[in-house]
Amino acid sequence: ANAETCSTDGVWKSTACTGICSAGACVNVPCSEEALLTGAYNFRCRASAGATTPGGTLVAKDYLLSSWWGPPCLTYDIGSASVFVYQGNTFIRYQTLTRAALADAGNKSTGTYWLEPGVGGAIRRTEMCDPATKGKVSTGTYEQTATGLTFTFSDHQEGWTAP
Repeated sequence: ANAETCSTDGVWKSTACTGICSAGACVNVPCSEEALLTGAYNFRCRASAGATTPGGTLVAKDYLLSSWWGPPCLTYDIGSASVFVYQGNTFIRYQTLTRAALADAGNKSTGTYWLEPGVGGAIRRTEMCDPATKGKVSTGTYEQTATGLTFTFSDHQEGWTAP
């Protein structure tokens, strides 16, 4: 976190802080849209969540969305993301598209999550940039391997593969 501070009740002490208040410190990240990376491909969602072994060290690199379990699950999905470190915190900037048919333009979702890994593969993920969901927190597990990153939450699972 940077040197700006905010109170633990979420009221900013510094107007320069536009991020999220966490433990009395302001966590900021520049917001920009993630371009869909070369190599991103359409796929259908999974019928059930895949097995994972939670844990690992988050790796800053580009990823392609390679699997999805959860609603709406009657669609095609495509997406990409970049994991990066900014001011000592780890983030994932993403773009996904959900399509009813392959020829559709799709419903685009973009944003940047702050990733806070915990013991045993636990993860706390906070949206930092999408105006409609900024501050939303999801908790679940993650698995980082040499070839990819998987997030598992109670309502969905995302598989991201290194290109």
